[in-house]
Amino acid sequence: MILKTCQSDALDRLEEFFKLGELWEKRSKGKCLFIMPKGQDFDVIRKK
Repeated sequence: MILKTCQSDALDRLEEFFKLGELWEKRSKGKCLFIMPKGQDFDVIRKK
């Protein structure tokens, strides 16, 4: 699992992070997860 948190100065690259993370997760064939919580919303990890 890779957990990527995003600081406010990186918001302009947010779409790029999501696309790359989703591609990485898809290519792992279920072995890896990409999760990018907003701020400190770590409940999103439990939901995935």
